[in-house]
Amino acid sequence: MVGLGTGRTAGLVRAAPWAGVLAVTTLFQVVRRQPVDVIVFATALVLVLLDAVLPGGLRPLHLHRALRSRPRIAVLVAAAVVVGGVLVLVPRHGTASVVVLAVLGVAVTALALVGDGAGGRQEWDAPAEPTARVRTRRAAVLWAGVIVVAGVVEASSFVLGDIGITDGSTMPSISDLLDPWLDDPGWHALYVVAWLAAGVGLLRRGSWEGEPCGS
Repeated sequence: MVGLGTGRTAGLVRAAPWAGVLAVTTLFQVVRRQPVDVIVFATALVLVLLDAVLPGGLRPLHLHRALRSRPRIAVLVAAAVVVGGVLVLVPRHGTASVVVLAVLGVAVTALALVGDGAGGRQEWDAPAEPTARVRTRRAAVLWAGVIVVAGVVEASSFVLGDIGITDGSTMPSISDLLDPWLDDPGWHALYVVAWLAAGVGLLRRGSWEGEPCGS
């Protein structure tokens, strides 16, 4: 029991930065009165906390070894072509794009929970190689930095605009800056291609069953 409690405490400590960012983001979306965003970030917060406190983490399918192999590039590219075609053809803020992005998010999250990841939990697997741990840590720091910077910009733009200090022209949000470009069909298509290519690359990286990290 003592070991279990210690493991949970250590898991919560590791998850604290991510949980903190997600908690603040969820609260911010509540203030903005954006129910869909509240649901998305609150769900992510719950998943992070459950992954920290449950024995072995939130990986209900992790023991199914057949599901833990690296996704084949042909499958990922085919899926990206289908998703990209839909996102390019349907209205950016329409129901169809929201549904596609939601399904894509669920699918990628499932892959993350099933796969080993570069750092895999020690309760399930042997400890990750030092190189894999370093890559995972660097990636985590990079993504955390991007998320925090984007969050600060968006929050500052909203709060300062809401109290009348600035407006969309003096301190635009990231969306305000990107919208004029993404409203153009050509730039929109290019953005979708780049976004999906990055996603395919990320899914192909990391350590998967029986393979070295990044192979």
